[in-house]
Amino acid sequence: MPKEWVESCLIFDVLCFGYHLPSADDYRGRYGRSDWFWHERQIAAVSYRLVSDAVYIERVDDHTWDRQTPFGYWIRLERTPSRVGPAKVWFRCPSCGRRARKLYLPPAGGRFLCRTCHDLTYASRFHHPTLGERYHKLEAEFQAMKPSSRKWYPTLVKLNRTLRQLSDSIDMSDYRRELLADVYGNEVAADPSVQSAPGPEADKKPPCGPTLPRPRGRPRSKRPYRRTTPLALSTPQTSTTAYCPKCRDRREMVDPYPVTFANGRRALQGHCPVCGTKMARIVKQDPPPGKVGES
Repeated sequence: MPKEWVESCLIFDVLCFGYHLPSADDYRGRYGRSDWFWHERQIAAVSYRLVSDAVYIERVDDHTWDRQTPFGYWIRLERTPSRVGPAKVWFRCPSCGRRARKLYLPPAGGRFLCRTCHDLTYASRFHHPTLGERYHKLEAEFQAMKPSSRKWYPTLVKLNRTLRQLSDSIDMSDYRRELLADVYGNEVAADPSVQSAPGPEADKKPPCGPTLPRPRGRPRSKRPYRRTTPLALSTPQTSTTAYCPKCRDRREMVDPYPVTFANGRRALQGHCPVCGTKMARIVKQDPPPGKVGES
């Protein structure tokens, strides 16, 4: 059985009461009315009585809402502290007791309950936007953004990627066949060699979207590293030659001694004769006998 959509229900929002509820001493409460409209036409109306910690659904207007909807029941309210301003107000679902900001009444009727109790879903979960809809949505978001926004550059990347996908998905073969038939006749349009011949637009690259200057600051996407100057290293002479990270070249270690790293790898460790930086070289077999130090 398919689920009902939230968009087809009557939505009872707790914000319609405002943030200032009646005090606990006011036992009479405050009376109000909620109306629902569809295309400027009233479709439902509910009268309620609001007290400090609950709301009482008094009557459902029979002239506008002809579904089987009971009335005369309480819906409990709850307050939670807020860092700024007055406390937040929530509904307590009459069925499961879950805290919710909105309660729903489906078209089949019933009581105002939470989305879980009515087993509702959203219409957007069944709508899969096309590439054109995604592009227009990203374009509208991009035009409303400022270049200083953090989402500006990622949105530009998504916009260009969607535009390339949209350009690749358009098949121009049918339009080309119709154009050839209109200009040269049906015989030329039916020739496979003419249809397969690339047109003058084939060599052109698809548009890549708006070209805008790169924003200031660190780039959001990682760029490939390219070394400007090649790393030239000298040829190792002996088994005690290691790479010095400060000199950026191979040096002969001074006073090498065998060590064992924390991962169990054996190596020779010493110092650079030029700058004095600590150096190490991993060995595959037991190091030659020498000065033994602590690892």
